[in-house]
Amino acid sequence: MRRATRLVGLIGALSCAAALTAALTPSHSDAAERERQSLVFTGVTVLDGLGGVDEDATVSVSDGRLRLAPVGDARTVDVDGAFLAPGFVEANGRLGYVSQEAEITRELTAWIDARDLADPTARAFREAALEGTTTVVLAPGPRNLVSGLSQAFHAWTRAGRAEPIADAPKSLHAAISRSPSIGNFPPRRGPTTSIYARRPTTRMGVVWLLRQVFLSAKGVQKATNDADLAPYRDVLDGRRPLRVDCHRLQDVNATLRLADEAGMNVVLDGAEEAYLRRDDLAKRGVPVVLGPFPDVRTGIGVDFTDTALRNATMLHEAGVTVALSAGTSGARWLREQGMFAVRYGLSRDDALAAMTSVPADLCGLTDRGRIVDGAAADVVLWSGHPLLPTSRMLMVVVDGEVVFDRTGFVRKEAQ
Repeated sequence: MRRATRLVGLIGALSCAAALTAALTPSHSDAAERERQSLVFTGVTVLDGLGGVDEDATVSVSDGRLRLAPVGDARTVDVDGAFLAPGFVEANGRLGYVSQEAEITRELTAWIDARDLADPTARAFREAALEGTTTVVLAPGPRNLVSGLSQAFHAWTRAGRAEPIADAPKSLHAAISRSPSIGNFPPRRGPTTSIYARRPTTRMGVVWLLRQVFLSAKGVQKATNDADLAPYRDVLDGRRPLRVDCHRLQDVNATLRLADEAGMNVVLDGAEEAYLRRDDLAKRGVPVVLGPFPDVRTGIGVDFTDTALRNATMLHEAGVTVALSAGTSGARWLREQGMFAVRYGLSRDDALAAMTSVPADLCGLTDRGRIVDGAAADVVLWSGHPLLPTSRMLMVVVDGEVVFDRTGFVRKEAQ
């Protein structure tokens, strides 16, 4: 009798798992039908990603765009107590690489495109979308001094892969930290024939090399033979953002000195000790992309930084533009970064903005990360507020297409 009871329970569990899998992976015929349909979300609480909240609202999806009014011939989505929020935007994605996160045989690889480093079918992209991240701006890693250009992706599509966002701006990524010199062979070790023997070998060397290439781009000094200066000139002319991976206060200071000397704008990535210079960052208008949060048991962050769990709160209160990122943890954990930020002082509205409209703006994706009329239809339906751990994803819409749909399964649970 007990064996029969256990067997019935196992069959029931497998049935529930099969139902959930079917809800998250629609059949080809269902997918084609949903693609043709417009959507109308009714009776939802809308979190617009800009700090606004609208209860009992109606939002439509038509032709890949959001409309703040009903549209005809549309599928109605009505779930009691549901919240509709913009899809999260991961501004410093470190996931889905085919192999290496950067071309580390040379110190300067400004021409490398993150699109060429990515495996668009990687499971990490799908997992990110399942957790509400609809846009991933993939960045080359900081293992060399200038690692290349970012690429914005739709985190997941109905084709079963991430897709590059057409005409998305590309930031140039550099690093002023310990990372570019790790593993390089210092001269004191003697000559070597290894292709991995390259500069820089110290923190001072990191700053010196980056300074030299920007001075060359400005025409102040002669360019090196292997330098492709076009991306650097784009930064100097304001046509391309420069994102600098830095963690310690000394690296933040070095970055700001370089920005002053070259006359350019920068965005800080990581910046675990940025709170120590928050007033100056606010005065200069330097944005910061923070994350992931440090180990709460030790307080030690990347590059042995002296971290503060209230880093995001202190920067925000000082007037610094703050975006949240899951960084090397993977974009699926971006939602948790928002929860941590709320736990340590940010309001839910500010934390949500730091995961949606703020990173979208920093990455030049100004029609994403917000629910306004005419914005790109990247939205997520939640059972409650997305920054509550008890809330569950009910539907993910990427670029106007339903890529995950759990609403039918929820209705069956309620019956």
